Amino acid sequence: MKAKNLRTISTIVLVIISTLVLANPETKISGYVYYGDSQATLDNVTIELINSNNNIIATTVSNLIGYYEFTNIPYGEYYMECTTNKEWNECTVLDANLVYEYLLNISPLDELQILAADVNNDDMIDFEDAQMIVDRYLDSISAFPAGDWVFEETMVIVSEGDDDKNKDIEGKSTGDTEVVYTPPGSKGMHGIYAIADKTIDAKNYTELLIPLKFNIDVELTTLSLVLSYPQNDIIVEDITSKLDGFQFNIRNGEIRIGWAGKGSTYKIAANEEFLFLKVKTRSGIKANNTINFNINKISEISDVNGERIYGTTMFIPNIKVLELETELQQNYPNPFTNSTCINYRISKSANVSISIFDAIGQLVYKTENKTIEAGEHNYNFDGSKLQSGMYFYRIDVSNLSENISKTKSMYLIK
Repeated sequence: MKAKNLRTISTIVLVIISTLVLANPETKISGYVYYGDSQATLDNVTIELINSNNNIIATTVSNLIGYYEFTNIPYGEYYMECTTNKEWNECTVLDANLVYEYLLNISPLDELQILAADVNNDDMIDFEDAQMIVDRYLDSISAFPAGDWVFEETMVIVSEGDDDKNKDIEGKSTGDTEVVYTPPGSKGMHGIYAIADKTIDAKNYTELLIPLKFNIDVELTTLSLVLSYPQNDIIVEDITSKLDGFQFNIRNGEIRIGWAGKGSTYKIAANEEFLFLKVKTRSGIKANNTINFNINKISEISDVNGERIYGTTMFIPNIKVLELETELQQNYPNPFTNSTCINYRISKSANVSISIFDAIGQLVYKTENKTIEAGEHNYNFDGSKLQSGMYFYRIDVSNLSENISKTKSMYLIK
């Protein structure tokens, strides 16, 4: 009797367990997170599995090869929401130009590209989005209202017979309307390489015009050029170009130049000077020092078909600093009424004095003899106590290797 009852109880338990299993079938959802429709996978992406009641039932993170997995998931309908704190993937003018061409009905964008192009997060694509992409490339803005990453909304239905549900996910860096992914910090293939085709000689505190040119004929649809330079040696004052409507930003030793064809192209012949950097050497640079410009790897150009061109050479001259010479410059203003500024340059640290003489050579004023460092200097002379007329000012420079005197004339008018 006891054995019969035991068998009955066991049967009931098995029926209950079977019923529960059938009522709550479970399976696995897995896949890879890709960068757009490229073959590059994304790690460190947080994926939330959300049911039809809008409840998060599971969370996971993609691993080093972009793989994610949810296990023991009941049958039902779900969508997956993705976020990441990965470093933003940069954007270039080519991305903005693809938005321009989309708005001008020249070329299409797929759903994920449109999502990435909506950088101002207003649920529509317009010319403001394109300009904002250019602004971030130029480093004029530091972030997009839409954030740094976007992911497609991925739906998945788990039903009977699904032992393992495979569902890949696609995401993109906001503002990136291309499909090429270069992980931050990776070497990648450069779009433009810099070569110094010549050297321009310059003295301290000299203004120069640096021409830039390509080694090949190109018909541009876009130009993205990022240059770095030693800001302790030179000042970049302005940039001019034959490219109508180009934009640029100069900050912290970096120049960012951008041009978008917006449906048009611009032909540049090989060795044609089309970009010019107006620079000024700083004072106090060591003689024979060579100053050069470096190109960031995100720099690129695109051809008449809108395709990125790899491995282009850009010729950018070096600047060689010549030996600094001691020089006395003309005072300013001249003539003057009460005061004027006397500018001078010395090649090496030296004892310096400035003397003022009247028209017949009599000394009327002299500064104290002081040790002055090499470089550009100025002295403000107060002539308010002197009579109108012509005067001479002289600089005397002396050190272990040289003794120099230089004289110029000036006029005081009251």
